[in-house]
Amino acid sequence: MAPAWIGFHRFLLRLSNHPRWGRRRPQAPLLWLLLLGWPAWVQLATFKVGVMGPWACDPIFAQALPEVAAQLAVGRLNRDPTVNQGYWFDYVLLNEECQTSQALVAWVNAERYASGFVGPLNPGACGAAGPLGRAWNKPIFSWACQNGDAEVERWGTFARPLPRASSVLYAVLKFFRWAHVAVVTSRQDLWVEVGQGLASSLREFGLPVGVVTTMEPGADGARNALRKVQRADNVRVVVMCMHSVLLGGEDQRLLLEKAEDLRMTDGTFVFIPYDALTYSLPYRRTPYPVLGNSTKLRLAYDAVLTVTVDAPERGFREAFQDAQQARELPAHLDPAQVHPLFGTIYNSIYYLAKAVERTRQAGRWVMGSSVAEHARDFQLDGFCQPLAADEDGDPLVSYIILDTDGKGNRLWPTYSVSMGPEGLRYVGHTIHWPHSASPSTDSSCWFDPTSVCSGGVDPSFILLLFILVSSLIVAGTVLAYYVRRRILHAQLMKGPNKIILTMDDLTFIHTQSSNKKMDDSRTSLAGRSVSDMRSFKSLAAAPDNTNVAVAELRELHAADIATLLSPRPAAIDPSANGVSDSVSFRQVAAFGRGRG
Repeated sequence: MAPAWIGFHRFLLRLSNHPRWGRRRPQAPLLWLLLLGWPAWVQLATFKVGVMGPWACDPIFAQALPEVAAQLAVGRLNRDPTVNQGYWFDYVLLNEECQTSQALVAWVNAERYASGFVGPLNPGACGAAGPLGRAWNKPIFSWACQNGDAEVERWGTFARPLPRASSVLYAVLKFFRWAHVAVVTSRQDLWVEVGQGLASSLREFGLPVGVVTTMEPGADGARNALRKVQRADNVRVVVMCMHSVLLGGEDQRLLLEKAEDLRMTDGTFVFIPYDALTYSLPYRRTPYPVLGNSTKLRLAYDAVLTVTVDAPERGFREAFQDAQQARELPAHLDPAQVHPLFGTIYNSIYYLAKAVERTRQAGRWVMGSSVAEHARDFQLDGFCQPLAADEDGDPLVSYIILDTDGKGNRLWPTYSVSMGPEGLRYVGHTIHWPHSASPSTDSSCWFDPTSVCSGGVDPSFILLLFILVSSLIVAGTVLAYYVRRRILHAQLMKGPNKIILTMDDLTFIHTQSSNKKMDDSRTSLAGRSVSDMRSFKSLAAAPDNTNVAVAELRELHAADIATLLSPRPAAIDPSANGVSDSVSFRQVAAFGRGRG
């Protein structure tokens, strides 16, 4: 009897796509015979969910109690008539090392443990987990992977239980027109990978992420990281990829307190914690003692905007207490000491189970590609908020922007964030900016996929600025040329550089000479050199014309006059018609006008 039962059990494993199933499909006639004669007492096939994360090496993530969350999820799934018709759900906790290289090794060895996976938490492992899931043909549901939609589609077995964190962050940045972003990470491999993945994803959206730096331990490490942000151009937002200070993150506390010392929390920058994008941070009637116990941290946190998954009806801690009262969770657990990632783990398992059941209802074999294909167009009740997936498979989750009032230890809702066309919506509390000063805004072209931005300035403004500068250059050139001409003219008429003509440089003619002689004289004068001019003789020696100079000298070009320049003579021969001193051009011209 035992061998027969073992053979029957193996057949059920093949039928259910269990991790231990064989590769041969049962023959169709045999399958129909089995289904027609299926006894009611036969147990449903098991679908085991592997929950992958750094549960052993990261004490703060361990506070999410992943095993308790998985146990609660599968317990409710197996009692839920909307999802328990085809499979009995189970879970297995799989440890993901904090070092990226070791996390990759864990994924290579994970195939035999589960039918599908929730995880990884390390984005650095997504590049390996996706292709492995395709090779195994097993579904992988992860909220941490920042890979683009095109790459996810190539994997074929991957789905997101939450929207990409970069997509949510982009919606917030677009609303406030903050394009220039800096990313500061803790030095743990997981957070370094988170920061690198986030920066790459935001750059795919077209945003200039100029600084991606890792914070070394201690206050000096925080100062050095913030100095890099200060030296960068036009940074508006600093995304902190590390554990939240509200949940015990020591690195974030050091970073914010040092930012307060450097006066970076005066409204110049906005600080956004990354990790809150992946869970629902409690805020209703929830004080945070860490803000009340430190004045410096409370002042610094006034520059922080927390974007987190919204729980519109009841918060995480209320939902946890309700489960305790229903005896689904141990009563000794303190909800205030449980990391809210507990709810994300629960929701992801439920999300995967819903896709599995929809695949079964569609009459498809339950495998990675078909489960990922059917992870769409459904709704479910999450741990403390409703969840849904649209017809394209995109998760529909509401987010909320939380802010402090600068004085107390509580968070207040300011804007709701929807991933649909409605975007951000004001919900009652105004953002409290430090010193009433918010960061400067960037050009809207950064958020327009059809525009090209350069340094945050619109191209039309650049063209206008170019025209203005060019006009100023041309006007300056014309003005300089005009001033130079005036200066040269003044120098020719007076001062130490005035033109001096001696008697040898002048030709005297009779005032009643014909126009022809005047024209000939002008031509002769303009075409001769200084030596030729000095060889001119007086044309007439009559007393009434000896002091009449050629009036055409006034019409000579400056270049022609320059050829007439000669050192001022000490004296002129008295025999030259009784003239005993040098004669300036201005005096001769004036005398000629007087005679005329």
